[in-house]
Amino acid sequence: MKTESSNRESQRVTELVTDYRNKGFKVVTPHSTSESPEFLRNSGYIPDLIARSENENLIVEVKSQQSSRDLGRLSEIAELVNSQPNWQFVLVFTNPRESSPSISQPSAEKAGLLLDKSRAIGTGDQTHVEAAFLFAWVALEASLRLLPQERKSAKMPSTPWTLIRNATMDGHIGRDDAKGLDRLFKIRNSLLHAGSESLPSVSDVEKLRRIAEEIIHTNSGNEI
Repeated sequence: MKTESSNRESQRVTELVTDYRNKGFKVVTPHSTSESPEFLRNSGYIPDLIARSENENLIVEVKSQQSSRDLGRLSEIAELVNSQPNWQFVLVFTNPRESSPSISQPSAEKAGLLLDKSRAIGTGDQTHVEAAFLFAWVALEASLRLLPQERKSAKMPSTPWTLIRNATMDGHIGRDDAKGLDRLFKIRNSLLHAGSESLPSVSDVEKLRRIAEEIIHTNSGNEI
């Protein structure tokens, strides 16, 4: 069973290498810690692949159902990677019949409920602004997942910036909004990982809400 699991993981890594390269990423499948980013070298961890582009840098780990029991040791690695500016840890399961427990089916209703939560929090002080910002960002991601993914393989893991980039290339997000989202994405990462990026403003929250609303309306035809 272990050999079958390893073969399935190796096949999935090969597929991902092709998928990422087709999307313009520079991909490395490291064989030693010296090929990993400097911040990972002392950990002794060697990722299955590293994908880098102008806007995204990804550390990718591939697991099958049989090897998923040791996922606990990856939590510290994921935290380390995600704390680095412009880096993100991506965990991919090989089993196509198994749905990831952390990803739910997107819907316009769910995205709308997230926007409602963002509005309900209000923006009375900075703490409320930050909470409203995060709910608005999650609503934006949910709305982006409603879009047809013409540029995305069905097997390709979707990161937040991948969703934004694809939506921009497919004309669902304007270039000006995309430039603004680049800055807001850095704020989002900073809030989640205790970084030093500037804090969100009320106008930032309103911008996220507006973009999410426009995408939801376009794809559902319903008012929120």
